[in-house]
Amino acid sequence: MDFYLLVLGIGLIVFGYLRMFICYFLNRKDNMSDLTGFDIAREVSGDDVHIVESQKTIISKYLIQRQVIHMTKEMYYGSDSFSLAMASYLASLSIIKNRYLVLIGRVLPFIDFVNKSSFIMLVISYFIHTVADARIGIILGGIITVYQYFCLQIFGECVDMLKEKQLLHENVFAILKKWYSIHVILFVSGLVFILRFVVILIG
Repeated sequence: MDFYLLVLGIGLIVFGYLRMFICYFLNRKDNMSDLTGFDIAREVSGDDVHIVESQKTIISKYLIQRQVIHMTKEMYYGSDSFSLAMASYLASLSIIKNRYLVLIGRVLPFIDFVNKSSFIMLVISYFIHTVADARIGIILGGIITVYQYFCLQIFGECVDMLKEKQLLHENVFAILKKWYSIHVILFVSGLVFILRFVVILIG
């Protein structure tokens, strides 16, 4: 049972990240409009948030406490579907009133659109084989899964808000919905790993 849950968890993570990369690469070449990532972010957020191009940023992100969006050069000037979709998501973070975002902001300085916590969960799970390990795994895995749940709720609220505003092209909005579904898959993988830790514990 332990082995099958490990394989299932790994499979879900690989599937989720594979969909992420495919979504990214398939939507990086098409120029949807004259709008850039900066333009769509400004249109969504208004003048209440600072939007800056950052040379040091590998992945665009939203600084929660400072209310600043750091964009990579590719997203800042990009007019492809992916850049517009993720720029609109980061901008929507600045205007939603979400309690989970507030809680994350008390612990972490920023939030981005890439779910890296699933990779951390995968590494943790790889080293957990004994009952003592499982206890630690449940604690660490529980923290990560709660974080993933918060991010899922935040992303969902942003998507709903952007749908109401009707600012995005249909193809751009479709990317956001697909990205949300990927977050769901990665969240489920976390639950599978926690179930594996419980199985080891009661073993």
